[in-house]
Order: sequence, then structure tokens, then C-alpha cells
Amino acid sequence: MYYLRISIACFIIAIISAWHIGCDSNSKRIFNQWNEEYEYSSQPTNDYIDVTVPVRVRLYGNSIDKQTAWKSIGQTSTVQWATVSSDPPQIFGDIKQKDGRLFINTLLLGHELQHVLILSDNRITNPDN
Repeated sequence: MYYLRISIACFIIAIISAWHIGCDSNSKRIFNQWNEEYEYSSQPTNDYIDVTVPVRVRLYGNSIDKQTAWKSIGQTSTVQWATVSSDPPQIFGDIKQKDGRLFINTLLLGHELQHVLILSDNRITNPDN
């Protein structure tokens, strides 16, 4: 049984909104391919994850603003998407616009959220390995 509950209402709303307002058929195809690879390369488990994780999500449409915010927390490199293990953890990333609405890359946001979950449960695989 897979069970994952994250009590971040705005995060869930952002994911659902991005999926419904902006994904074209190519995005859906890539999303489905990603899920097929996940199903193919993993085995069922009876384990579960049940955590409440406060997280600060910082998405920027302007790269200069994002780099300024990134440097303001003591980082010296440039950033595209990243998770910082601060208190609370922070996710930095991009936001764009599509059809006049904000559009989030849900695969990258989910990837970074996995890093946040690792901070609460080290049984979780690092998506960068």
C-alpha cells in the first residue's frame, strides 16, 4: 500500500492547478512516461510515509530576483532548481506564465519535494542518485 500525506494545502493546489491549466499533450506524455518508468523500475511495498512537512516554496519568474534571493540565504553559486535544508526547508525554482496563469514545472517541483521528504525520512531514495 502506498500512502503519502503532506499537509501543505497550497502546494497541492499549485500542483493540481499547473496540471489542469497548462499541460499540453506532450507534457502529459512525458509525465506518463515518467510514471511508467517509476512503475517499471520499482517494487511494491507495505511501507508508508506519513509526514507533515512545513516547506517554503520560492518560485520566480525573473532569474535576477531568484539569484538575489538565493544569494540572500548565503549561497554563492547560481541556481535553477534546488532544495535547501534550512528550517523550514526551502525549494527554489522557476515559474512561468501560460494563458495568463502561473505555470509550474510539476516534475521539477516534485523532484525537489522528494529532497524535502528525505529530511524527514531517510528511507526515501535520493532522486539525484
